Parts: sequence; structure tokens; C-alpha cells
Amino acid sequence: MDSFQTIIETEYVLMPTWKWLALVLVILLFPILRRAIQHFLVRVKNSHFISKNQNIFIAEVTRTEIEKPLAWILALMIFISVLDMLAFPKNIDKYGTLFAQILIGFRWLQVLIIAIDVVSVHWSQRVNDPQGHPNQIIPFVVKATKFFLVILGILIVLQNLGINVVSVLAGLGIGGIAIALAGQETVANLFGSITILVDKPFRIGDYIKVMDVEGTVIEIGFRSTKIRTPINTIVTISNSTVAKEKLENLSARHKRRIRHTITLSYDTSTEAIRQFMKSVNDFLKTHPQVDHDDITINLISLSSYSVDVQTTFFVDSPQVSVENTVQQDFLFQVLAITEQFKIDIAYPTQKLLFDLAPPPAQPTNAPT
Repeated sequence: MDSFQTIIETEYVLMPTWKWLALVLVILLFPILRRAIQHFLVRVKNSHFISKNQNIFIAEVTRTEIEKPLAWILALMIFISVLDMLAFPKNIDKYGTLFAQILIGFRWLQVLIIAIDVVSVHWSQRVNDPQGHPNQIIPFVVKATKFFLVILGILIVLQNLGINVVSVLAGLGIGGIAIALAGQETVANLFGSITILVDKPFRIGDYIKVMDVEGTVIEIGFRSTKIRTPINTIVTISNSTVAKEKLENLSARHKRRIRHTITLSYDTSTEAIRQFMKSVNDFLKTHPQVDHDDITINLISLSSYSVDVQTTFFVDSPQVSVENTVQQDFLFQVLAITEQFKIDIAYPTQKLLFDLAPPPAQPTNAPT
């Protein structure tokens, strides 16, 4: 107890006042120094030489905020140098330096992650397929690399804190079985993502249908795939589900089929029905976005309330927006043709028959 009290008095209580003031001043000036360095780095990044450089890699770097972690690193290095010059007590110097080194490591990790993002963008622009689709393996590799760097950074921090990393890894090895059992679903999703990347049943940007969900693929991750639906919501489906369920890649179609059944009234004459079918066919034959060689118009049935004409044709585009536009043109033209030939569109009806005959007279009893 006496020795501890002696250390406290020697290292802290008896430390010169000017050193305490210097320590407080260094801490207060640190944010100002960091901002000044960051401002200088921004000016360098936006300088005439950098902004006019045609190198794609440098151009991508200038679009990032790499100056923020670099400013932290330089300011922390100056902070460590000041601690050494002022010769603070060893505990202050030790723990202050250790804290600064951990922060420097964290900021270097940020710099590496930014560099990985820049390299991935540069790489993606060079390895896209001939149709311009992004390479799906690159985002997967980028995420795996970032994950590895974060784990490595954590291990380095633990090592600097005096923790035996080898013992930690050995402990993880012993608990690996329990982790594997608890993370079966995660492992299944990981293998599902690998299956998607290798088999390539769809790409980012494709319009797919999985179970009762359909929409545009916006992200393929380690664990799940994100789909933006036609109503602009985002649905997340686990990769294990995507890999094992029935999947339709609607973007793989070169054409999109449109089929409609038009129900005409029984009051329509046979000649009017023929004219209607011919007019619809003529319209589709002249539409610029319809496959003119694959149009089918048939009288398919005489239902209980209508004469049914079925029209099937294909749109020369895999895009949903084009399909919707052509379908709208078609329906407007159908309404115009029915107005031209004075044809009524049939709808389900029901006839009710009422007996309007007067009720039979009731016999009356004679008065007594």
C-alpha cells in the first residue's frame, strides 16, 4: 500500500504543473491540429495537378474522403511525438501511446478499406462482360477482404493490449464446434451465395421471381440477396432459399409475352367480331415494339355471358417498362376499335325473372 502511494505521489502528484498544463493543452489542440491537416489534404486532393490527372485510379481516389483517416493518422503521430518530448511519467506515456497506436491502427484500416473500394471500382470497369453487366464475384471478394482485414485488425489490437492472441485462437478452435452448430444457417447462406456466384442464375440488375417475390436484383451479399419489387420496396431473401427454390429469371427472356382475353357481348354480329379481330391484328402488325411474326388472335370460347377473343403477342424487349407501355397501347386501341364498330364489352350478368301477375283473390266469408 505504501509503495502504491509512493508511486502515485512520485509520478502524478509531484509532476510539475507545467507538464499537466502541457498535457491539457495538447489534448485541447488535438482537434484543431487534425482539422488543419485535413483541410491541407483536401486542398492537395483538389489541386490543379490532381484534378487534371487522367489516371482512373487517381480520379477515383479524389472522389473518396480518404483525407479524414489520413488526418487522424498524422495528428496522432504528432501527439505521440509530443508525449515523448515532454517526458511524462511512464504510465501516462505508455497508456497514452498505446491508445494513440490503437486509433492509428483503426484509421489505417479505414484507409485500406477505402483503397479496396477504389481498386474494386477500377477493377469492375475492366472486367465487365461484353453486355456491360457487372462482375458479381468482385463485390463478394471485396466483402471477404474487408472482413479479413477487420479480423486481422482486432487481433493486432488484442496483441498490443497484452492479450495472448494464440490462446484466443486456440479457444476459438475449441469452441468451433459449438459455433458451427449455432451458425448452420449462416454457413448454408454462405454456400448459397457461392452457388449463385458460380452458377450465375441471375445478375445484379436482372428481374427475377423467387417463390411469390419478384423484382430487380440490387445486391447479392454473403447472407442474402436483396430485390426491389415493382412497388419500390426491398425484399431480402436468404441465399440458401434462393439457391434451393424455383427461380425464374425474367430478364433472360429476349421477349415478353402479353396475353389478353377480350369478352364481347352476344349482341355483337359475326361480321363485327371478324372486323374487330382484323383491326386488332392490323394494329399489332404496325406497332414498332411488337414481334410481327408471332401474333395470335383466336375466337376461343362462347361462355355463359360473352364471346371470348384471345390475343397473344410478344414485345421485342425484356424490359418490364416497355411491356407495360405496349400493353397500354394495346388496351387503348381495343377500346377505340370497340367504339368504332359499336361493340359492347361483356361483363358477368344475371337475369332475374319476376312474376308480375296479381295474386289470386282470397275467399271472403259471408257475414252471419
